Amino acid sequence: MAKQTRASLEGIRLFSGVPEDNLADLEHRSAWHSFAKGEEILARKSTRREVFFVVEGAVSIVNFSASGREIAYTIMEEGEY
Repeated sequence: MAKQTRASLEGIRLFSGVPEDNLADLEHRSAWHSFAKGEEILARKSTRREVFFVVEGAVSIVNFSASGREIAYTIMEEGEY
């Protein structure tokens, strides 16, 4: 995955219309992570409470049945959360 030159929430639809200074404050307070293709971000029984914003690339939302079969729900692309 290509690295961003500047961590920005500009392309996130949720924040459209938010004044630049407020957006800059949110960006500064955010924890920024990059994930490799195929890397698991969140597991079914996870107790994590973060909100993830897709600022670059795409994320597949999948689950697995009891037999291990993959169930694909959707693909979230840049700008989604």
